[in-house]
Amino acid sequence: MSENTRYQIQSVSYNTVAEAFSEEAKTLIPDSAIRKTLDTEKIRFENASQLQIPPEKLVNHNTARYCKDLLRKQQPLPLIYLILSFFTEISGWLIPYGIIIEICHYISKKTGSPFPFPPLYGLILIVGLVAANTLYRQYMLKLLSKPLFSQETSERRQSVTAAKKALTHSRLLVYSVSAIVILSTILLSILLEWNKKVSLRLSTCFIAYVVCILLSGIHNILYSSHFLSFFTVGILLLIRRSEAELQTATRQYLDLCYLQMLTPAHKTLNDLADNTELEKKLRESLHSRMITQRIYDLFAIVIFFTLDAVCISQLRSNATPAYLCFFILSILCTCILFLAFISANHILKHTK
Repeated sequence: MSENTRYQIQSVSYNTVAEAFSEEAKTLIPDSAIRKTLDTEKIRFENASQLQIPPEKLVNHNTARYCKDLLRKQQPLPLIYLILSFFTEISGWLIPYGIIIEICHYISKKTGSPFPFPPLYGLILIVGLVAANTLYRQYMLKLLSKPLFSQETSERRQSVTAAKKALTHSRLLVYSVSAIVILSTILLSILLEWNKKVSLRLSTCFIAYVVCILLSGIHNILYSSHFLSFFTVGILLLIRRSEAELQTATRQYLDLCYLQMLTPAHKTLNDLADNTELEKKLRESLHSRMITQRIYDLFAIVIFFTLDAVCISQLRSNATPAYLCFFILSILCTCILFLAFISANHILKHTK
Protein backbone atom coordinates (compact mmCIF):
# COMPACT_ATOMS: atom_id res chain seq x y z
CA MET A 1 0.00 0.00 0.00
CA SER A 2 1.41 3.39 -0.98
CA GLU A 3 1.91 6.24 1.45
CA ASN A 4 -0.80 8.35 -0.21
CA THR A 5 -3.34 5.55 -0.13
CA ARG A 6 -2.60 4.80 3.50
CA TYR A 7 -2.95 8.48 4.42
CA GLN A 8 -6.33 8.65 2.70
CA ILE A 9 -7.57 5.71 4.73
CA GLN A 10 -6.30 7.35 7.89
CA SER A 11 -7.94 10.66 6.96
CA VAL A 12 -11.30 8.98 6.34
CA SER A 13 -11.05 7.22 9.68
CA TYR A 14 -10.11 10.46 11.40
CA ASN A 15 -12.99 12.28 9.75
CA THR A 16 -15.35 9.53 10.82
CA VAL A 17 -14.13 9.74 14.40
CA ALA A 18 -14.25 13.54 14.38
CA GLU A 19 -17.80 13.60 13.04
CA ALA A 20 -19.10 10.92 15.40
CA PHE A 21 -17.35 12.40 18.42
CA SER A 22 -18.54 15.94 17.70
CA GLU A 23 -22.11 14.76 17.25
CA GLU A 24 -22.10 12.85 20.53
CA ALA A 25 -20.19 15.39 22.59
CA LYS A 26 -21.57 18.74 21.46
CA THR A 27 -24.25 18.93 24.15
CA LEU A 28 -22.25 17.20 26.89
CA ILE A 29 -18.86 18.94 27.05
CA PRO A 30 -17.64 22.45 26.15
CA ASP A 31 -16.59 23.30 22.60
CA SER A 32 -13.05 23.95 23.81
CA ALA A 33 -12.80 20.37 25.10
CA ILE A 34 -14.13 19.04 21.79
CA ARG A 35 -11.57 21.03 19.80
CA LYS A 36 -8.74 19.95 22.09
CA THR A 37 -9.74 16.29 21.78
CA LEU A 38 -9.98 16.47 18.00
CA ASP A 39 -6.59 18.18 17.76
CA THR A 40 -5.10 15.34 19.77
CA GLU A 41 -6.85 12.77 17.59
CA LYS A 42 -5.50 14.37 14.43
CA ILE A 43 -1.97 14.05 15.79
CA ARG A 44 -2.70 10.48 16.86
CA PHE A 45 -3.93 9.43 13.42
CA GLU A 46 -1.00 11.13 11.69
CA ASN A 47 1.46 9.34 13.96
CA ALA A 48 -0.33 6.04 13.39
CA SER A 49 -0.06 6.58 9.64
CA GLN A 50 3.69 7.12 9.88
CA LEU A 51 4.08 4.01 12.03
CA GLN A 52 1.89 1.98 9.64
CA ILE A 53 -0.65 1.22 12.35
CA PRO A 54 -4.02 0.48 10.68
CA PRO A 55 -6.78 2.90 11.68
CA GLU A 56 -8.97 -0.07 12.57
CA LYS A 57 -6.43 -1.13 15.17
CA LEU A 58 -6.18 2.41 16.48
CA VAL A 59 -9.92 2.57 17.17
CA ASN A 60 -9.88 -1.07 18.28
CA HIS A 61 -12.29 -2.04 15.48
CA ASN A 62 -15.11 -0.11 17.14
CA THR A 63 -15.48 3.56 16.24
CA ALA A 64 -18.53 4.11 18.44
CA ARG A 65 -16.77 2.67 21.49
CA TYR A 66 -13.65 4.67 20.68
CA CYS A 67 -15.64 7.91 20.52
CA LYS A 68 -17.32 7.05 23.80
CA ASP A 69 -13.92 6.47 25.39
CA LEU A 70 -12.78 9.89 24.19
CA LEU A 71 -15.92 11.53 25.54
CA ARG A 72 -15.76 9.87 28.95
CA LYS A 73 -12.17 11.06 29.40
CA GLN A 74 -13.44 14.63 29.14
CA GLN A 75 -16.28 14.09 31.60
CA PRO A 76 -16.05 13.97 35.41
CA LEU A 77 -14.61 10.91 37.15
CA PRO A 78 -13.11 9.16 34.09
CA LEU A 79 -11.46 6.62 36.40
CA ILE A 80 -14.88 5.12 37.18
CA TYR A 81 -15.46 4.57 33.48
CA LEU A 82 -12.06 2.92 33.05
CA ILE A 83 -12.69 0.59 35.99
CA LEU A 84 -16.17 -0.35 34.75
CA SER A 85 -14.83 -0.94 31.23
CA PHE A 86 -12.10 -3.16 32.64
CA PHE A 87 -14.50 -5.31 34.67
CA THR A 88 -17.03 -5.42 31.84
CA GLU A 89 -14.38 -6.74 29.47
CA ILE A 90 -13.42 -9.38 32.02
CA SER A 91 -17.05 -10.35 32.52
CA GLY A 92 -17.43 -10.80 28.77
CA TRP A 93 -14.89 -13.63 28.95
CA LEU A 94 -16.54 -15.18 32.00
CA ILE A 95 -19.57 -16.53 30.13
CA PRO A 96 -17.60 -18.72 27.67
CA TYR A 97 -15.25 -19.66 30.49
CA GLY A 98 -18.22 -20.64 32.66
CA ILE A 99 -19.52 -22.82 29.81
CA ILE A 100 -16.12 -24.53 29.60
CA ILE A 101 -16.22 -25.14 33.36
CA GLU A 102 -19.68 -26.71 33.12
CA ILE A 103 -18.57 -28.95 30.24
CA CYS A 104 -15.55 -30.07 32.26
CA HIS A 105 -17.78 -30.77 35.27
CA TYR A 106 -20.12 -32.82 33.08
CA ILE A 107 -17.25 -34.85 31.61
CA SER A 108 -15.73 -35.38 35.06
CA LYS A 109 -19.04 -36.60 36.44
CA LYS A 110 -19.59 -38.98 33.52
CA THR A 111 -16.09 -40.43 33.56
CA GLY A 112 -15.59 -40.30 37.32
CA SER A 113 -12.29 -38.49 36.87
CA PRO A 114 -11.25 -35.45 38.93
CA PHE A 115 -11.79 -31.95 37.59
CA PRO A 116 -8.89 -31.20 35.20
CA PHE A 117 -7.96 -27.78 36.62
CA PRO A 118 -9.02 -25.38 39.38
CA PRO A 119 -11.38 -22.76 37.86
CA LEU A 120 -9.58 -20.01 39.77
CA TYR A 121 -6.51 -20.38 37.54
CA GLY A 122 -8.48 -19.56 34.42
CA LEU A 123 -9.97 -16.50 36.12
CA ILE A 124 -6.50 -15.27 37.05
CA LEU A 125 -5.37 -15.79 33.46
CA ILE A 126 -8.33 -13.83 32.07
CA VAL A 127 -7.78 -10.91 34.45
CA GLY A 128 -4.07 -10.83 33.67
CA LEU A 129 -4.51 -10.85 29.89
CA VAL A 130 -7.24 -8.19 29.94
CA ALA A 131 -5.07 -6.02 32.20
CA ALA A 132 -2.09 -6.44 29.86
CA ASN A 133 -4.13 -5.54 26.79
CA THR A 134 -5.58 -2.50 28.55
CA LEU A 135 -2.21 -1.24 29.77
CA TYR A 136 -0.54 -1.66 26.40
CA ARG A 137 -3.38 0.06 24.56
CA GLN A 138 -3.33 3.00 26.98
CA TYR A 139 0.42 3.34 26.49
CA MET A 140 0.08 3.20 22.71
CA LEU A 141 -2.62 5.89 22.67
CA LYS A 142 -0.58 8.09 24.98
CA LEU A 143 2.53 7.71 22.83
CA LEU A 144 0.65 8.52 19.63
CA SER A 145 -1.06 11.57 21.12
CA LYS A 146 2.15 13.64 21.05
CA PRO A 147 3.92 14.92 17.92
CA LEU A 148 6.66 12.40 17.16
CA PHE A 149 8.08 13.46 13.84
CA SER A 150 9.89 16.49 12.48
CA GLN A 151 9.93 17.77 8.91
CA GLU A 152 13.50 16.65 8.21
CA THR A 153 13.61 13.36 6.34
CA SER A 154 16.56 11.92 8.26
CA GLU A 155 15.14 12.92 11.63
CA ARG A 156 11.73 11.60 10.62
CA ARG A 157 13.19 8.17 9.85
CA GLN A 158 14.99 8.10 13.17
CA SER A 159 11.81 9.14 14.98
CA VAL A 160 9.78 6.45 13.22
CA THR A 161 12.34 3.82 14.14
CA ALA A 162 12.50 5.02 17.75
CA ALA A 163 8.71 5.06 18.08
CA LYS A 164 8.40 1.54 16.64
CA LYS A 165 11.05 0.30 19.06
CA ALA A 166 9.27 1.99 21.96
CA LEU A 167 5.99 0.27 21.07
CA THR A 168 7.70 -3.10 20.63
CA HIS A 169 9.60 -2.82 23.90
CA SER A 170 6.52 -1.67 25.80
CA ARG A 171 4.48 -4.57 24.42
CA LEU A 172 7.19 -7.03 25.41
CA LEU A 173 7.55 -5.46 28.85
CA VAL A 174 3.82 -5.33 29.60
CA TYR A 175 3.13 -8.91 28.56
CA SER A 176 6.26 -10.23 30.25
CA VAL A 177 5.35 -8.55 33.53
CA SER A 178 1.77 -9.77 33.16
CA ALA A 179 2.96 -13.34 32.62
CA ILE A 180 5.13 -13.12 35.73
CA VAL A 181 2.26 -11.68 37.78
CA ILE A 182 -0.15 -14.36 36.51
CA LEU A 183 2.24 -17.20 37.33
CA SER A 184 3.07 -15.68 40.72
CA THR A 185 -0.61 -15.30 41.58
CA ILE A 186 -1.33 -18.89 40.56
CA LEU A 187 1.60 -20.09 42.65
CA LEU A 188 0.39 -18.03 45.60
CA SER A 189 -3.11 -19.44 45.21
CA ILE A 190 -1.64 -22.96 45.31
CA LEU A 191 0.33 -22.22 48.47
CA LEU A 192 -2.61 -20.55 50.21
CA GLU A 193 -5.13 -23.04 48.77
CA TRP A 194 -7.35 -20.31 47.35
CA ASN A 195 -8.71 -22.74 44.76
CA LYS A 196 -10.43 -24.65 47.58
CA LYS A 197 -12.04 -21.48 48.90
CA VAL A 198 -13.22 -20.03 45.57
CA SER A 199 -15.99 -21.80 43.68
CA LEU A 200 -16.65 -20.70 40.11
CA ARG A 201 -19.58 -22.02 38.10
CA LEU A 202 -21.58 -20.77 35.14
CA SER A 203 -24.26 -19.25 37.38
CA THR A 204 -21.66 -17.15 39.22
CA CYS A 205 -20.10 -16.06 35.92
CA PHE A 206 -23.50 -15.11 34.56
CA ILE A 207 -24.44 -13.06 37.64
CA ALA A 208 -21.08 -11.27 37.53
CA TYR A 209 -21.62 -10.54 33.84
CA VAL A 210 -25.13 -9.18 34.43
CA VAL A 211 -23.92 -6.98 37.30
CA CYS A 212 -21.11 -5.51 35.19
CA ILE A 213 -23.39 -4.91 32.21
CA LEU A 214 -26.03 -3.25 34.40
CA LEU A 215 -23.48 -1.03 36.11
CA SER A 216 -21.99 -0.05 32.75
CA GLY A 217 -25.47 0.59 31.37
CA ILE A 218 -26.40 2.81 34.29
CA HIS A 219 -23.10 4.64 33.96
CA ASN A 220 -23.61 5.19 30.22
CA ILE A 221 -27.16 6.44 30.70
CA LEU A 222 -26.04 8.89 33.36
CA TYR A 223 -23.04 10.13 31.42
CA SER A 224 -24.99 10.41 28.17
CA SER A 225 -27.30 12.92 29.81
CA HIS A 226 -26.74 15.98 31.94
CA PHE A 227 -26.60 13.83 35.02
CA LEU A 228 -24.26 16.06 37.01
CA SER A 229 -26.54 19.06 36.75
CA PHE A 230 -29.60 16.88 37.27
CA PHE A 231 -28.36 15.13 40.40
CA THR A 232 -26.80 18.31 41.74
CA VAL A 233 -30.33 19.63 42.19
CA GLY A 234 -31.30 16.63 44.31
CA ILE A 235 -28.07 16.72 46.32
CA LEU A 236 -28.54 20.42 47.11
CA LEU A 237 -32.07 19.68 48.28
CA LEU A 238 -30.92 16.84 50.53
CA ILE A 239 -28.12 18.81 52.18
CA ARG A 240 -30.35 21.90 52.46
CA ARG A 241 -28.15 24.41 50.67
CA SER A 242 -29.22 27.99 50.05
CA GLU A 243 -32.06 28.84 47.71
CA ALA A 244 -29.70 30.82 45.47
CA GLU A 245 -27.45 27.79 44.88
CA LEU A 246 -30.48 25.63 44.21
CA GLN A 247 -31.88 28.10 41.70
CA THR A 248 -28.52 28.34 39.92
CA ALA A 249 -28.22 24.55 39.64
CA THR A 250 -31.79 24.25 38.37
CA ARG A 251 -31.25 26.99 35.79
CA GLN A 252 -28.06 25.32 34.59
CA TYR A 253 -29.83 22.00 34.08
CA LEU A 254 -32.71 23.64 32.22
CA ASP A 255 -30.32 25.50 29.93
CA LEU A 256 -28.46 22.29 29.11
CA CYS A 257 -31.70 20.48 28.31
CA TYR A 258 -32.92 23.32 26.12
CA LEU A 259 -29.59 23.42 24.32
CA GLN A 260 -29.77 19.69 23.69
CA MET A 261 -33.21 20.08 22.13
CA LEU A 262 -32.15 23.11 20.09
CA THR A 263 -28.94 21.63 18.68
CA PRO A 264 -30.55 19.34 16.04
CA ALA A 265 -32.27 22.44 14.62
CA HIS A 266 -28.94 24.33 14.65
CA LYS A 267 -30.24 26.85 17.16
CA THR A 268 -28.72 28.24 20.34
CA LEU A 269 -29.95 29.63 23.64
CA ASN A 270 -29.82 33.10 22.12
CA ASP A 271 -32.46 32.02 19.61
CA LEU A 272 -34.54 30.73 22.49
CA ALA A 273 -34.35 34.05 24.34
CA ASP A 274 -35.80 35.85 21.31
CA ASN A 275 -38.61 33.37 20.73
CA THR A 276 -41.18 33.12 23.52
CA GLU A 277 -43.30 30.60 21.66
CA LEU A 278 -40.35 28.27 21.14
CA GLU A 279 -39.38 28.53 24.80
CA LYS A 280 -42.92 27.62 25.81
CA LYS A 281 -42.87 24.52 23.60
CA LEU A 282 -39.54 23.37 24.97
CA ARG A 283 -40.67 23.97 28.53
CA GLU A 284 -43.82 21.93 27.93
CA SER A 285 -41.77 19.14 26.39
CA LEU A 286 -39.40 19.08 29.35
CA HIS A 287 -42.34 19.24 31.77
CA SER A 288 -43.87 16.17 30.14
CA ARG A 289 -40.54 14.37 30.31
CA MET A 290 -40.12 15.13 34.01
CA ILE A 291 -43.63 13.87 34.78
CA THR A 292 -42.91 10.62 32.97
CA GLN A 293 -39.54 10.24 34.65
CA ARG A 294 -41.01 10.86 38.09
CA ILE A 295 -43.62 8.14 37.56
CA TYR A 296 -41.06 5.63 36.31
CA ASP A 297 -38.69 6.52 39.14
CA LEU A 298 -41.41 5.90 41.70
CA PHE A 299 -42.29 2.50 40.27
CA ALA A 300 -38.61 1.56 40.01
CA ILE A 301 -37.96 2.61 43.61
CA VAL A 302 -40.72 0.28 44.82
CA ILE A 303 -39.34 -2.59 42.73
CA PHE A 304 -35.75 -2.10 43.86
CA PHE A 305 -36.77 -1.59 47.47
CA THR A 306 -38.52 -4.97 47.32
CA LEU A 307 -35.44 -6.45 45.66
CA ASP A 308 -33.26 -5.02 48.45
CA ALA A 309 -35.42 -6.73 51.04
CA VAL A 310 -35.20 -10.05 49.17
CA CYS A 311 -31.41 -9.74 48.90
CA ILE A 312 -31.09 -9.06 52.62
CA SER A 313 -33.13 -12.15 53.46
CA GLN A 314 -31.05 -14.25 51.06
CA LEU A 315 -27.78 -12.94 52.45
CA ARG A 316 -28.78 -14.05 55.93
CA SER A 317 -29.15 -17.65 54.81
CA ASN A 318 -26.81 -17.86 51.82
CA ALA A 319 -24.12 -15.17 51.83
CA THR A 320 -22.22 -15.75 48.58
CA PRO A 321 -20.09 -13.23 46.64
CA ALA A 322 -22.61 -13.29 43.79
CA TYR A 323 -25.51 -12.35 46.07
CA LEU A 324 -23.39 -9.68 47.73
CA CYS A 325 -22.52 -8.09 44.37
CA PHE A 326 -26.16 -8.16 43.34
CA PHE A 327 -27.21 -6.59 46.65
CA ILE A 328 -24.67 -3.78 46.26
CA LEU A 329 -25.95 -3.14 42.75
CA SER A 330 -29.54 -3.11 43.97
CA ILE A 331 -28.78 -0.66 46.79
CA LEU A 332 -26.88 1.58 44.38
CA CYS A 333 -29.80 1.62 41.95
CA THR A 334 -32.22 2.41 44.77
CA CYS A 335 -30.16 5.39 45.91
CA ILE A 336 -29.77 6.71 42.36
CA LEU A 337 -33.48 6.38 41.68
CA PHE A 338 -34.38 8.11 44.95
CA LEU A 339 -32.08 11.01 44.12
CA ALA A 340 -33.48 11.16 40.58
CA PHE A 341 -37.03 11.29 41.94
CA ILE A 342 -36.16 14.23 44.20
CA SER A 343 -34.45 16.10 41.37
CA ALA A 344 -37.27 15.49 38.89
CA ASN A 345 -39.87 16.57 41.43
CA HIS A 346 -38.10 19.89 42.00
CA ILE A 347 -37.33 20.59 38.32
CA LEU A 348 -40.97 19.90 37.52
CA LYS A 349 -41.93 23.03 39.48
CA HIS A 350 -39.76 25.17 37.19
CA THR A 351 -41.21 23.87 33.93
CA LYS A 352 -44.85 24.79 34.49
